[in-house]
Amino acid sequence: MVAVADAQVGIVNGQGPGRLCPKSEIQQRMLALDAALKTVEPPPGLADLHGALSRGTSHVRERRIRHDHFYAMLTFSESSWRERWKHLTSSD
Repeated sequence: MVAVADAQVGIVNGQGPGRLCPKSEIQQRMLALDAALKTVEPPPGLADLHGALSRGTSHVRERRIRHDHFYAMLTFSESSWRERWKHLTSSD
């Protein structure tokens, strides 16, 4: 929700406001992210997010990691997102 608020109107020390992607793109990105995080061993590029999602919400570092990933998912253009996703999911 914080990433959505940041994208729509901006928040203190946030990255927004920004332009939200179409709902269908966000849905596809969320489904791909969910599938990648549910694998036995998530891709190395998603290790920080995987760890942040498994920890409490009171930790600032983990909140920032989650926010950065979700803000990008909500606002990156399709080409920027594809490049980021390729980087996050590559095994190199």
